[in-house]
Amino acid sequence: MSLISSTLISFQSTLDALQMGCFVTRQLESNSLKWSANITSSIIISLCSCKMKMAPLASPALSRHSKSTKR
Repeated sequence: MSLISSTLISFQSTLDALQMGCFVTRQLESNSLKWSANITSSIIISLCSCKMKMAPLASPALSRHSKSTKR
């Protein structure tokens, strides 16, 4: 349970940093750069949530896979 809560806390701080970055981007940049920053942040958010869901399942499989590909 504590692992989940700490993961959620770090995920929330990542979201806060992304929102701050988007805010700064909106203040400083043109519309096209704003648009690409929004796409980038949404991609990062979806990757983070995907990793959170898959982390307990994928980490042993990923380590096994990386060992087998090194041969």
